[in-house]
Amino acid sequence: SCGSGGFIVRSIEIIANHYNISIEQSIPYVKGIDINPQSVSCAKIIVELYCISKGITIPSLDNNIICADTLLSSKEELFNKLKIKNGIDILATNPPYVKLQNISNDYRKHLIEKYPKFTKGSFSFAMLFLIAGKNLLSDNGVLGYITQNNFFTSLASKNIREYLQEKKSVHTIIDFLHTKIFENASAYTC
Repeated sequence: SCGSGGFIVRSIEIIANHYNISIEQSIPYVKGIDINPQSVSCAKIIVELYCISKGITIPSLDNNIICADTLLSSKEELFNKLKIKNGIDILATNPPYVKLQNISNDYRKHLIEKYPKFTKGSFSFAMLFLIAGKNLLSDNGVLGYITQNNFFTSLASKNIREYLQEKKSVHTIIDFLHTKIFENASAYTC
């Protein structure tokens, strides 16, 4: 769920600075997936404008930013489209906070089929993106993830919490408690 590409541009800069390589050299290492074709187009345009602002030749982004359904596509399908082999090393996302009530019956059915253990009660997209993201990681991959802090108390999240604990998957949690990180969103995040 790369959205309009803000995370992508920032990731390009971070990689270039961290590894002391050029912006142009860092671009192939940054990937984005979104289900919305308009978001994918916007993300590509944002990266292209960023390249122009830096005087860089605009690269082809067809294998960098793709239109796909992260929740329902297979890992192999996504890796094939992104031209990666062994998983994602660093995955940063702010997935959509779509509640069960706002998921169409047909799509809900597909989610329940793919994630039967994690679609109990009043589940949401954000909860399932945590599982999908973890499944896309390389062996030493890291997931940076913004979600609603009711993840810690929701009955619908119980199986996901147990799964993450069982797999020893959590390194650090920052709970923003009652501070709203996003001005126009009513969700409290962590």
